[in-house]
Amino acid sequence: MEQGKVVRFEDTTQQIEAVDADLSGSTFTDVNLANSTFNDVNLSGVAIQNANLAGLSILNAKVDLANSTFSDVNLSGVAIQNANLAGLSILNANLSGATIAQSTMKGMTIDGVSVAELFLAYNAAQTKAAN
Repeated sequence: MEQGKVVRFEDTTQQIEAVDADLSGSTFTDVNLANSTFNDVNLSGVAIQNANLAGLSILNAKVDLANSTFSDVNLSGVAIQNANLAGLSILNANLSGATIAQSTMKGMTIDGVSVAELFLAYNAAQTKAAN
């Protein structure tokens, strides 16, 4: 593989097939990658800014987003399944209509209040209301 060569595409429409390629350090600005496929890729340290990722599918992958930051993102309609969200922080978020089901919530808090304690208080209120 040739090292250090820079290939520049500007104001053009082309398809690129990169196989066994090292494109680390590359910059993509105002680029349309709609309907592209990335298979067996290392995207660690990638910064994605001002991007439309609507309809993005990450399937059958061992995706590691540990220590990642999502800021000012629209995740409406997103489905997260079989995920490890331990240590996740959600700040200044609109959680209207959000559903959490069949999940372990040990140690989880909402505004500093233990979710386990919230459930205990809710169940006690429901029992009291039923009597």
